[in-house]
Amino acid sequence: MKKRGAGAGAKAGAGAGAKAGAGAKAGAGAGAKAGAGAGAGAKAGAGAKAGAGTKAGAGTKTRRRLTAEDARAAILEAAEKRLREAGPDGLRLQEIARDVGISHPTVLHHFGSREGLVSALVARTMLGLEDELVACFAEARGPADLTATMARVDHVMRERGQARLLAWLALMGQDTPGRSESRMRELATLVHAAREALSDEEPSFDDTVYGLLLASVSTFGAALIGPGLLRMMGRPSDGPELARFNAWVAELLVSHAGLRE
Repeated sequence: MKKRGAGAGAKAGAGAGAKAGAGAKAGAGAGAKAGAGAGAGAKAGAGAKAGAGTKAGAGTKTRRRLTAEDARAAILEAAEKRLREAGPDGLRLQEIARDVGISHPTVLHHFGSREGLVSALVARTMLGLEDELVACFAEARGPADLTATMARVDHVMRERGQARLLAWLALMGQDTPGRSESRMRELATLVHAAREALSDEEPSFDDTVYGLLLASVSTFGAALIGPGLLRMMGRPSDGPELARFNAWVAELLVSHAGLRE
């Protein structure tokens, strides 16, 4: 009886120990799986945060550190580009600041308001255009040069979009720079001096001014609405056709001015 009881107890003990061991293994396995799951979750979370940070960084333009002069010039350049492409509705200070890579308060610091920015843009555009026109006409030395000059003015007005920009500024009711700033008087004087050197008779300054006005209005109008008007008349509306028109205007002006080769 004692032997049989001892054997049964040993078997029961061994069975219990085996079960306990199996339970320990199961627990250890479950713990390991849980730990692995936690580690994977941590890695996934870290990856998600890193990805979110990368996306956020990609959507934010890096701020630029500019001198006051460079910042002002960059703001005006960005504003001019937006006005030329989108009209007055494109002049939003927050978007201009983003284009330049600066803050909105920085734009206000330099120009005070949207109106202040527009006023500065008008002065920059008009004076810059006048500088280019003076450079164009200053090199004209005879009738043949006048035709080439008209082509250069057409390039500035039409191909570079200055006519469209001036039209937007005019529609916004912006004043042009004052006489003390403008170079149009200098331009008229240059053209008149060329006329005096190339004419058999002494021309009047008024006639020179009106001729310059005609040339300016012609190139501006041709650049702005010329293609549309040509299409309405069944004519080609491409660059070569406008170049022929500008050459015709130049010949008309040369004939009126009585210029000699």
